[in-house]
Amino acid sequence: MKLSEFKCYENIPGIIGIKTNVKDFFWGFGECKSDVPEENFERCKIKVRLEVRPDKRVFEGANLSEYNSHFRHFKAAPEKSSVIFSQTIKHTVQLKYVLTVDGNTVNMVVGKSYLRLVKTKLMYIHPVAFILFDVVSLLLLKNGLTTLYCSAVYLPNGKSVVFSAPPNTGKSLCALKLRKDFGAEIVAEDMAATDGVSLWGAPNTNLYRDYNDKSLMDFDSSKFCSKLNSVDYLTILQKGGTDCKTESADFLKKLILINRYSLGYYYSPCVRVLCFYNKNMSIDNAQRTEEAILKKLTENAVCGTLSNPNPMEFSTQTMSLIDGANGGESN
Repeated sequence: MKLSEFKCYENIPGIIGIKTNVKDFFWGFGECKSDVPEENFERCKIKVRLEVRPDKRVFEGANLSEYNSHFRHFKAAPEKSSVIFSQTIKHTVQLKYVLTVDGNTVNMVVGKSYLRLVKTKLMYIHPVAFILFDVVSLLLLKNGLTTLYCSAVYLPNGKSVVFSAPPNTGKSLCALKLRKDFGAEIVAEDMAATDGVSLWGAPNTNLYRDYNDKSLMDFDSSKFCSKLNSVDYLTILQKGGTDCKTESADFLKKLILINRYSLGYYYSPCVRVLCFYNKNMSIDNAQRTEEAILKKLTENAVCGTLSNPNPMEFSTQTMSLIDGANGGESN
């Protein structure tokens, strides 16, 4: 693996930035494919510095005597909010990383073998992309924001719509159809961050590569609207039936369950070790904050559940839901 020069990226403009020498790094907040000036990175609320090194150099600069607390294959330096992971596979391959949380900054140094070989979750060994996504999700919650699994659009009539749905239900396709058929502007395609009022999109998650219809795919993600100042309509999409109804009693419960299907910070071995040794980091507090933010989001928006066996129909159902809420005057 050839090491690249360090470049800066904004995965959610103003909210999450990453500086790394990993070429084409892809994680839950999208692909690092269009670098930005370093001042853009420094302005981000949450900053990630990710460096890949040769295996033998991963622990260079770390005072290993400070890592005196053991948790399986982790060692922790509680006073520094830092953990080391080290495991040797078949007596030859060394899997190593160091991760430190300093306020709203995450610093990670990972070995080339770990980055190259660890591609899927296996018990306590998780890929770098998942580790960073989980740690950043926790930091967002400490800052009053939650990661939200959703697609979102801004309609020509000035209304905004956010879609949450189980994976492969059709939320991405719904956003694309609203863009093609109703002139909507895409805000988020798979992942966003919200404080319960505003919503910031992560425009480079690239789920749309799964769609081959060029009439749907013909757009430039760099031209996304990156922020909604408010969420007017919040919808949950479900496969089956042909219902279109406003908020039900279990709407919030479903929204939380869908979100947690995609967020795994509370299962992350690295996050658990960090929280185990640091009083200022808490999974329980994070989950309470997540629920409070999602509750606030439902209180500030018109909520609706759309059901259809054909995901191509969700876009027209969305417009029907807005028509109904506006007394038939969405346009």
